[in-house]
Amino acid sequence: MLDALAALLAAHPALAPLGRAGARLFRLRQGAVLRGTAQGEDRRAADALAAAPRRAFARYAALASALPDPRFLVLLGAPPGPDTAWGEALRATLDWAQRVPVLPVLAEDLAAADGVALRRIAAFLGIGAGPLLAGRARLGAALPPPGGAAPAAPEDRAALDALRLLARHPPDYAGAWRTLGRGMAVIAPYAEADRRVVEYGLWRPPGARAMLRAPAVPPARADEAVLFLGSAATFGRAVRHPFAQRLAGRLGVTVVNAGIGGARPATFLADPGLRPYLDRARAVVLEAVSARGYATELFVPNSHHANAGLPPGEAGPPRFVDHVYRAAFRRGEAAALRRARMVCLAAWLRDMKRLAARAAGRCVLLYLSQRPPGFVSRLDSFEAWAGGFPHHVDRAAIEALRPHVRAVVEVVSTAGLPEVARDARTGEPVPIFAGRPDPTRNTYYPSQAMHDEAAARLEPALRALLRGEAEVPSFSGEGQGAAAEARPAR
Repeated sequence: MLDALAALLAAHPALAPLGRAGARLFRLRQGAVLRGTAQGEDRRAADALAAAPRRAFARYAALASALPDPRFLVLLGAPPGPDTAWGEALRATLDWAQRVPVLPVLAEDLAAADGVALRRIAAFLGIGAGPLLAGRARLGAALPPPGGAAPAAPEDRAALDALRLLARHPPDYAGAWRTLGRGMAVIAPYAEADRRVVEYGLWRPPGARAMLRAPAVPPARADEAVLFLGSAATFGRAVRHPFAQRLAGRLGVTVVNAGIGGARPATFLADPGLRPYLDRARAVVLEAVSARGYATELFVPNSHHANAGLPPGEAGPPRFVDHVYRAAFRRGEAAALRRARMVCLAAWLRDMKRLAARAAGRCVLLYLSQRPPGFVSRLDSFEAWAGGFPHHVDRAAIEALRPHVRAVVEVVSTAGLPEVARDARTGEPVPIFAGRPDPTRNTYYPSQAMHDEAAARLEPALRALLRGEAEVPSFSGEGQGAAAEARPAR
C-alpha cells in the first residue's frame, strides 16, 4: 500500500517537476511520505532516512528542523506481526503532529470508492485531487490484509485512537493565514493608555501597518541598524528602558524596536514597511512570540496585526483570542482545541523559519518568558493547553529553529514582578492594565529587571555577530545561575 501511494504521488503532475528540481518524495518503511522543498536539505534528509529506515519516525525532529515546510503523510495500520517499534512510532507521530503538518491516512480509507482520503491528501499537499482519484484503482489492488492486534500499552492505544480521529477530521493547516480583513490602518499600541507612565515616541516606517517605539530610523539607514522583532515584550510595555535601548548604548549601535503588541510571526511577514529592515539590518533579534493568534476552526483574527477576532461564521464585535478559546473549553470542544493548537504551532514554526531565512546569517533567537520552554500541553484548562506566553511554543519548537539562527538566547525569569506602573512625574500608581485584579500591577509583561537581564544575555551574542566572529554564543538557562554555551556559526 505504501509503495502504491508513493508511486501515485510521484506521478502527480504537480509533484513530478519538484522531483526534477531536487525536492523529493521519501518513502519511509514506518509509514511516512514527506514532501520537501529545499534541494540540499532534501539530500541530507534522504541520507538520514536511508541510514535507519526501520526507525524513520525518529527522524521527525531532524526533518522538521532541516526542511522549511515539511508535511508528513502517515499510513496507519497495524503491522502484520509483532513490532516493538509500532507503539513508539504512534506516539512520536502524535507528538510531532503538534508542531508540523501531519496527516494520518487509514489504509481502508485509501481503498474506499468515495475517494475522500485522496481528496484529503490533495488538500493537505496543496495539489489537485484529479490525478490521485484517477489512479486510485491501484491502491485498491494494494490493500494489505488485516493487521495484527491493537497496541497493548494504554498510551499507545490512546495515540492510535487520536491519530485515527485526525485522519477523519484533519486540521486545516492551509487556513492558518486567513483573517477577517478588519484591521485598523495603523496600529498604535498602548500609546494613550500608558502616556502617564512612559512616552514611547511612536513613529511609523514608510508603508508600515504598525507604529514602532523610538528611535525612528529611516529605511535608507536600515543597513546601519540592529532590528528587534517581537511582541509587547520586545516593545517594552510600561518600562522606560527596553532591552533594545539598553543594547544600543552598550554596543554603540542604532536599533529599530519593532516590538508589536499581540504579534505573531505572520505580523512581520505581512507588513511591507518592515521588509527593508529585515532584509538589510546588520543583525536581527527575533523574539519567540506567541503562536495563539493564527486562524483555526475556532478563531479567525481581524488582521495579521490583531489578537482579536471571532469564531468562524460568527458576527458581532471582535473578541480577544483568549476569551474565544476559553469559551471553547467551557463547551468541551477537546478535539477542536487539539487541532487548533496543531495549526497554530505548525504555522508559527513555518513562519519563524521564513523570518530567520530573510535574516540568514544575521539572526539571534530570543526566548523571553516567565515559564521554561519545556512545558507539555494538556487539555485540562486553557492555561494548561496554551502554556502561558509565548502561547503553545515548546522546547521542541525552539530546537527546530536552532539550525536556522546563529544563536539562541533564553531568559526565563520573574525578576521584578509584580511591578507597579507609576506616573512618570508624581510616582503615584496608574491603572493601565485593564481587566486585572489590580490594574496598577503588571504581572504579565517583562519587568524592567527582566529587560535588563535580557540585555545582559543578548550582549555577548550580538557583540560576536557584529564583529563577524565565527562562533556566536548562545545562552540557555532560567534566570540567575545559568551558564552560557558557545555554538559554532553555521
